[in-house]
Amino acid sequence: MYLKNQDRIYIIIILIVCLVSVPFTLNALSNHQDVEDKSASDYKISVISLAGMIANSEGSDSILDFESSASPKNALKLLKKALKDKHVKAVVLKINSPGGTVSMSQTIAKKVCQLVAADKLVVVSMGDLAASGGYYIACGASRIFAEPGTLTGSIGVIMDLLNFTGLTQKLGITANVIKSGPFKDIGSPFRPMTEPEHKILQAIIDDTYSQFVDAVAKGRKMPIDKVKLIANGSIYTGKQALQNHLIDELGDYDDALDYAQKYCQQKYHLNEKLKVDKNHGSLIFEDLEANMHSFNLPIRTGSTIFSDNDYVSFIKRYNHVPLWIMQ
Repeated sequence: MYLKNQDRIYIIIILIVCLVSVPFTLNALSNHQDVEDKSASDYKISVISLAGMIANSEGSDSILDFESSASPKNALKLLKKALKDKHVKAVVLKINSPGGTVSMSQTIAKKVCQLVAADKLVVVSMGDLAASGGYYIACGASRIFAEPGTLTGSIGVIMDLLNFTGLTQKLGITANVIKSGPFKDIGSPFRPMTEPEHKILQAIIDDTYSQFVDAVAKGRKMPIDKVKLIANGSIYTGKQALQNHLIDELGDYDDALDYAQKYCQQKYHLNEKLKVDKNHGSLIFEDLEANMHSFNLPIRTGSTIFSDNDYVSFIKRYNHVPLWIMQ
């Protein structure tokens, strides 16, 4: 009888051990399956280009503006697309720009920061030039590459206003202005600027400059006082920018892409390289498809028929010329 009870105890102990080990076994199998799934996944790196003047090109006078996949408008769309795409684990952003409007630079920079916050690697590869607004966008990235001779920096804000008073006096031209308030024609080229007007515009510049400095300090993890020492409008070569901690490494696009590949392979335990989506071509066709119904265009399978009026209507949706530019 004693032996039978002991056997029973042994059996109960074995059953308990088996029950306890089941969750651990299932968890190990699940982790193993995850590794296998990751190895066979379609994770990818999105390569996005941004070139030229940074401005809201919602319809420039030229059709060429939205034909370029490197335009600020298309770059912004691709950044938004990468943010939503769960398969995109890294973005390589190629920047070749002298800067542009403050608002558009901030809009694109915000998307870069959102990608980083979403745990997606953002690597910037600077081209010939990535200054002012171009650097504003770059500074929030996970890592920045530049060539030794790349021109970057130019951390600052400028407003250019002309005064034609001398010329109009010689030509006998007089401007008659009817306005609702004393500052409604501030910056008018037909009269000298007053001291109160200068103070207003200087306050705008100072506030925008402060926003720029804050963005650089946050993105580059530098004290604001240290940023201000180099944020005097000066441009720097890539080599100088590295010394001033404005970039992380000297290298070209291939180096930036290689860094993104190795980082993702290590982070996601991948044996093979990730797919690279170079986003060649224009997004004009995506725009057209999204707005097809508003144009009332007849559609055939595999093709679309345009009338002259339809074409003009489509182009008008992109017509916009900035009134003034800060860069």
